[in-house]
Amino acid sequence: MKPIRFLFLLVFFSLFLLGKTTAQDVEPKLAEALQNALDSMHQVLGIKGLGAALQLPDGAVWAGGSGVSSLSPPDSVGSEHALHSNDANINSWALASTVQALLKVYLDCEEAISNAEEAVFPVVSASVFPNPFFESITAAVKLPGTISHLDLALADGSGKAIRSARYQGLPAGEQQMTLNNLSGLAPGVYFLNVFLDGKRARVVKIIKCE
Repeated sequence: MKPIRFLFLLVFFSLFLLGKTTAQDVEPKLAEALQNALDSMHQVLGIKGLGAALQLPDGAVWAGGSGVSSLSPPDSVGSEHALHSNDANINSWALASTVQALLKVYLDCEEAISNAEEAVFPVVSASVFPNPFFESITAAVKLPGTISHLDLALADGSGKAIRSARYQGLPAGEQQMTLNNLSGLAPGVYFLNVFLDGKRARVVKIIKCE
């Protein structure tokens, strides 16, 4: 797999774009996943705004902004990571976690695309409630047929799994499963992954409230 050749990350406090994305020839699901990761890191860092521009190996360019930030990618970017902040409390080391999160999203999406032909399940309907959540979440999943096991995996904005549960021998039709004891999680964006017999079938974005 070719590496991502260019990555540019900026933190601004004077420009005015909120949760916006531009994507030149970037697969829509990848663009959405990158924006979700940027939104999550914006909340984790606790800053007014966060912007990033990403050039992929095929030449496609994605740029995103979260909070009060710039959406315009630079005219050119060197082959090394370029990090900048005009906040003395947010240095390059603090922003490194955002770089890591965006790179992980890209690699995960590339893996999902490369493994698409291996999928054995049709589109699976899934909803999660309440959303936003505080103490617990319930996933309602409509199964296309009987499966050996279903796994729920709750991940944070960087893709790290923080809660999981397995349910076995589920019949076809709608099934409801609940994850409890979530009040201790930090407020922010999370993703609930639904796996059927070991293959990811659905991902739902959810919000943890204070």
